Amino acid sequence: MANEDGVAGGATFDEVLESIVNEQPLEETFNLIARRAAAFSGFDFCGILLSDAAGKRLRLAGAHKFPASYQEQLDGILRAPFEDASFAGSPTARALRERRVVVLRDTLTDPSYRPWRKFAEAYGFRSVVSVPLITRGEAVGTLNGYSMQPSQIADGELAAMERLANQAALALRLTLLVEGQHRTIAQLRQSNDQLETQRSVLERAHQIHLRLTDAVMAGADFQSVAQILAGLVGRPSAVVDAHGALLATSEPPPDVDLAAVFAAQLEPLEAPSRARRGRGAHHEPARQEPAGRVLVGPIHIGSEALGHVLVEEGQETSRDLDVRAIEHAATVLAVHIAKERVARATEERLSSEFLLDLLTGRDSPQRLAERAEHYGLALANEHHVLVAAISPGPQHPATDESTLAEAERRGALARRVLAETLREQLPGTLLGGTGDDITAVIPTAGLPDAPAALHSALGDCRRRIEQLAPGVRLSVGIGSAAQHPAAFIVSHREAHQCVDALRRLDREGETIATSELGVLGLFLDSNRPEQLVALGRNVLGPALDRDAERGSALVSTLETYFDHSCDVQACARELFIHPNTVKYRLGRLEALCGLDLRDPDDLLKATIARLSLRLLSATAR
Repeated sequence: MANEDGVAGGATFDEVLESIVNEQPLEETFNLIARRAAAFSGFDFCGILLSDAAGKRLRLAGAHKFPASYQEQLDGILRAPFEDASFAGSPTARALRERRVVVLRDTLTDPSYRPWRKFAEAYGFRSVVSVPLITRGEAVGTLNGYSMQPSQIADGELAAMERLANQAALALRLTLLVEGQHRTIAQLRQSNDQLETQRSVLERAHQIHLRLTDAVMAGADFQSVAQILAGLVGRPSAVVDAHGALLATSEPPPDVDLAAVFAAQLEPLEAPSRARRGRGAHHEPARQEPAGRVLVGPIHIGSEALGHVLVEEGQETSRDLDVRAIEHAATVLAVHIAKERVARATEERLSSEFLLDLLTGRDSPQRLAERAEHYGLALANEHHVLVAAISPGPQHPATDESTLAEAERRGALARRVLAETLREQLPGTLLGGTGDDITAVIPTAGLPDAPAALHSALGDCRRRIEQLAPGVRLSVGIGSAAQHPAAFIVSHREAHQCVDALRRLDREGETIATSELGVLGLFLDSNRPEQLVALGRNVLGPALDRDAERGSALVSTLETYFDHSCDVQACARELFIHPNTVKYRLGRLEALCGLDLRDPDDLLKATIARLSLRLLSATAR
């Protein structure tokens, strides 16, 4: 009998091993073992019960001839933890707990089986054999056999049951190993795929970096970088400045307005600030939002935002590579801007040094002529020196740190607009800074009407400044024509005098040339300004003293009266007072100063005194 059992057990083991090698489902392997156990030991039905991963509950994992209704009821019973007292005395629980074979010889007479006797009566089984499945020293389940007769199982049959239980445990162990191996292989394959993808991305990113770096080293501009980026990502691209204005696009351009899409993406962030400014969305007309989204690469140097690189969003699989390409493009453009700034700053510093030497005569005429050739200037040709002063305007006073920063930004913008406009409309213009003012030397030899050309360019410049930096005022003085180094010094001095005259006459924001000064030029060119100031005080001194003592406005009323061509009504409107008040103040001034403003001589005397004080006095109004 033992020999036959050994042969049978070996055959069963071969079947079980073949089932595992062929990667059959574990349930089929367990069904095979249950079937062989029933055949070897004469059981009417068999089943294999396995504990869950937590070791708390059992489930029927394989069976042979199990009554279907009993299996359903058994599944309900096994949902309860098998450590419960109601389950602790069962053959299955004992086999698991004690890790040994448990034989229940008669279910109808054994008192330990009383809680489940109704099942034995219902399904007619009289004996139960429960053999633990042990792997790595732990009982993970049982092989149960049920018989319609009281147990008469022999030792050899029990040994066969134990061998079959061992085979079930081995099958479980091997299956778990195979499944673990498959999971490991799948994880390794996934990791390998990820590494391969990362390697491909890194290689592509390196190529992108080299391509864009070569471009910036070759002096590529915004348009070229946008074109290269479009070729790298396979979609059109665009570059906008810090305010969202379009600077460059690839060719062909994007099908959608990337700048508008970018602005729409920023809309939720901008809405609160609009609300704080009192311009809520309900005050604005509805607009059609552009479709799609864009990938954005900020262009910045340090904390200064310079603009953005935009590419329409593509496939999710290419997003990482697209982002890398856009970041590289933004970095390249930042380097390009930094290079331009350094070059421009160096050029401006050198040109400012040259202008300072030229306009102050700090170098020999021959040397100045040689240095001028480097900037495309032929000093023997006609030039005009222009001096420009930029002020924020009365409606934008700089009172705290934020407004000071804003005033500085607006002033820098106005200076840039002035430089760009003059270079564009008056080719060959050389600019430089002298103190707070901007100085320009402008070739005018080829211009049919130099003053008209200068005024036209400055008019365009003011219109552009008003659009970009409203309120900023540009005051410009133009010196006389210069055709040799000494004349440049004179022209520069005259241009400065013109700007100063505009300031003292409260005419900031205008342009005046030396040739347009008329009688004012006599005051600005005076070699004895202190005598003119003394003359002015001799004439208007009593009125000035009365204003200082009593806070009256006699002299300022006279100023406004002269500014409005001696028109009392216009003067009153300007000062928001009654015409009789104007007449009264002028009468008091006449009485104090011994003047009769209806007398041409006295009128001329008062006019000269007023101009002397305004243009030449350090304490001018």
